[in-house]
This record gives sequence, C-alpha cells and structure tokens, in this order.
Amino acid sequence: MPLSNKPIRLISLPSNRILILFGTIYYTCVYLVRMFLYLPVEDTTPSGRKTQTKANNWTAPANAFKISVRKLIDGDSIEVNDGRSTFTVRLAGVDCPENDQPFGSEARSYLKRLLQGKNIYLEVFGEDKFGRTVGVLYSNQININEELLAAGLAWAIPNDFNHARYTFFQNQARSSRQGLWEDVNVLPPWQWRAHQKFSLK
Repeated sequence: MPLSNKPIRLISLPSNRILILFGTIYYTCVYLVRMFLYLPVEDTTPSGRKTQTKANNWTAPANAFKISVRKLIDGDSIEVNDGRSTFTVRLAGVDCPENDQPFGSEARSYLKRLLQGKNIYLEVFGEDKFGRTVGVLYSNQININEELLAAGLAWAIPNDFNHARYTFFQNQARSSRQGLWEDVNVLPPWQWRAHQKFSLK
C-alpha cells in the first residue's frame, strides 16, 4: 500500500494544554513543599532577632532534656522539674537586672513570655557556688540566654560562659539602645548588688 504524501497533522487540542498547565503547577507545588520542609528558613524572635532553623524540624542539642517550669525567680533564674526532681536553674553566662533594680521586672516578664506555653529544653554546663544548675535554655529554636541579651535585658558576664558570643549580642543591643541600654547610667547587677550591700552597712 503506497504511503500518503500528505503531511501528518499533530493533534493540538486545548485539553493537551490544560494537562501541561496542571503538570507544571503540580511539579511547582512539589518543589515549593520540598523547599519549605528541608531548607533553612528565617524565623524572628520576640526581640526581632532573626534565627535560622529547619521548618518543623528543629531538634534540641544532644545533651539537652525537656523540663517544665515551676516558678520564675528573676530574669535569669527559674525553678524547674525534669520529671524526677525539682531544682533551680541559673542561666549560664548572662546576668539580668535584679527584681528591685531598674529593668528587673521587664527582664522577668520577658523571660516569662519566652517560656510560657512552649516546649522548654535545658542544656546543663555545671553548678554554681549556691548549688544551682547552670545551663542554657531553649524554647523551640530560640536560645533564651542569647535572646535576653539581644533584647537588651541582660549583661554578658565578663570572662564567663560563651563570653565572646554573648558579648556580640549584648553590643548589638547596646548600639541600638534596646531595653536597659536606653539608660546610659544603668549599672550591671554585680555592681548594683555591691552597692546595695554597702548601703546596708
């Protein structure tokens, strides 16, 4: 049977274009979902500081364990329970204003805001001379020790835990006059305590 010399017409119906369009949309959605689940995304802490975490995939440091907060003592000390015992935690490397010091109530309220209704994890680094557990607190992806510094509601303790990194957050808050840094005459808590002790004599 002889072949026809007529050119072959390609079928190009509107339905084909619709299938191509839906296919494009489908694969674009799959790509965006994969991007959202597996790539780091920026998140913003209450102080406005940006952090990087994997969406829905944050994990606490290997040595950290979950705790429940029983009581806030001040801006850098809390009473917690780990399911076996109740003990006091002192945040490592940071010193918030005392409760009766200017910005003391603000620091305590801010810590409450960071902790309330969240899953809290504690990474222990030792014990202080008062027998308190010293460590770093995490509220989901937020390092609470760093967040208090970034919000301008704590000092980095000189020559103490993680001092270089903590000083960086402190200096950022100071340069933007965040929190207590709006007061140029503000005293660090260790000087405030010494002054109060001297005044009582």
